[in-house]
Amino acid sequence: MTLNPRQDQQISPLGAGLALAGVFIVERIILAIAGIRFNIDALSWYWQILDPVLLREQLFESVFFLHAQPPLFNLVVGIALKLASGEATWLLHGLFLCLGLGLALVLFVGLLELNWPPRTAALAVAVAALTPGWIVYEHWLFYDFPVLFFLAVACVALLRFARMGGWGNLGIFVSAVATIALTRSLFHLVWVVVSIGILLVVQPRLRVWRAVTVLLLPVVLVAGWYAKNQVIFGFFGPSSWLGLSLAKTATARLDPVDREALVSSGVLSPYALVKPFSPLERYEAADGRRFPDSEIGVLGQRVKSSGSFNFNHRGFVDVSARCRTDALEVIVRRPAVYVKSVGTAARRFFSSAVAFPPFLDNLVVMAPVFQLGEKTWSSPPVVVASFLGALLISVFGAFGAFRQGRRGECGVRLWVIWTLVWVLVVGSLVEVGENHRFRFLVTPLVWLTLADAFRRLTCWLRVKS
Repeated sequence: MTLNPRQDQQISPLGAGLALAGVFIVERIILAIAGIRFNIDALSWYWQILDPVLLREQLFESVFFLHAQPPLFNLVVGIALKLASGEATWLLHGLFLCLGLGLALVLFVGLLELNWPPRTAALAVAVAALTPGWIVYEHWLFYDFPVLFFLAVACVALLRFARMGGWGNLGIFVSAVATIALTRSLFHLVWVVVSIGILLVVQPRLRVWRAVTVLLLPVVLVAGWYAKNQVIFGFFGPSSWLGLSLAKTATARLDPVDREALVSSGVLSPYALVKPFSPLERYEAADGRRFPDSEIGVLGQRVKSSGSFNFNHRGFVDVSARCRTDALEVIVRRPAVYVKSVGTAARRFFSSAVAFPPFLDNLVVMAPVFQLGEKTWSSPPVVVASFLGALLISVFGAFGAFRQGRRGECGVRLWVIWTLVWVLVVGSLVEVGENHRFRFLVTPLVWLTLADAFRRLTCWLRVKS
């Protein structure tokens, strides 16, 4: 593509942004006409969402006693169900379309911060908004796309803060970090604390009481939710499912004969013989007990009104705790099994983020583009090169920025490094199966890093020529 700088200068950032918004809306209208639909299956049977009836009728009680997930996604879904007294699909779909438009504008601002010309930045984002990954996640009722959006917001706010400072940019960053941690359990309090710590270390001017107060806000909010879980359920964390996830990566990977022997010898509990995330009755049968059903709906309900199982039953807190103990025992006694599982998770991390059952209907509609993507930009070699390339660029960029005294840029790059490494390493250590979706969450960070490198490379080539 040949860029005419004189023509591009005639387009203001505001004009290019408005044009991008218009193009995005037209794109979504065309996609709807082509048959792209919003997948709302999560309301019916997904484990992560509470009973829609309870969310509509007992929203705040249900969210307060939620232990399986952080609260924000269920809170937003519940509010939508309340506002739309009947069918809520249109409202939730509209919300996700707004997130899609917001993501487009946030990425556009990010490219402007990286000194991309407005016309080129708008065109690049308009094309990106038509990629299968963006489309299918935007049209799926789940927390992945909102988390991706807020990661992009956090990154761009940090870019702007590094360049111009400002309490507004700092406030947007810390708000986005808190929102992410209160939406997706993968982003633990540790990730929040280190994210804030990076700013305090590389930005000395923030070490004043007012700045520290602002920066500690997400820590207090997230730690407050963890403290609620500690007081009510006996664990300090975002989700009671850690033990069940570890059971998938460790206990369930044992040879069946070996697992039965460890249970018979008393090393593992009878729960080790039950497939992780099975209905509560199977754990009760294995252990010869029955968990009491609480009078609080979300803690006592065994089957949701839709007919799917309620994994927020109070009994799953105890089940998961024992599964965690079993999994740690397996990791110590059979480390090779766990290491192999982590390797499987890491390979899954770099696999296709869109070849996933909930996306099947929409992928059929855009089959040619999907198949092209699977052979090119979404193929494992390209995905690995993009992710690791962004990571290496950030490492060398942070080192260079630190040596040259550009503390703001250094802070941005360190945060990107921290987030990319966290999602890859922690995600692979505690989960095997959803890892390709973990990688998709940080796609905006990878895109912006590569976009910055591309812009620097083109400038260098122009100088050389």
